[in-house]
Amino acid sequence: MLQVENVRFFTQNGTKRIEIVVRNTGTADATIDRVYVGTTSSNLIARTVEYVGDSHVVAESSTRTMRMNYTWTDGETYYFNIVTKEGMSLPFSREA
Repeated sequence: MLQVENVRFFTQNGTKRIEIVVRNTGTADATIDRVYVGTTSSNLIARTVEYVGDSHVVAESSTRTMRMNYTWTDGETYYFNIVTKEGMSLPFSREA
């Protein structure tokens, strides 16, 4: 079972980026298959994600950090959905 631990909107070398940290509170590893982002919950688009540690796997009782380029606007709300290969879906939203 994944939970969102932190979402950070930041700029790095002139590029707007989003960092998401998820925690696996379950009793088995979870493999992240896709990460979707959009400006509404109905227009989510799969994004290319960089994984800190180069692994899509979130081991049980651990965290995984993901980063992506995304042109966000301060004060706007963005919608996300993290989908695992095991069939779990984690929809959430955050304000930039």
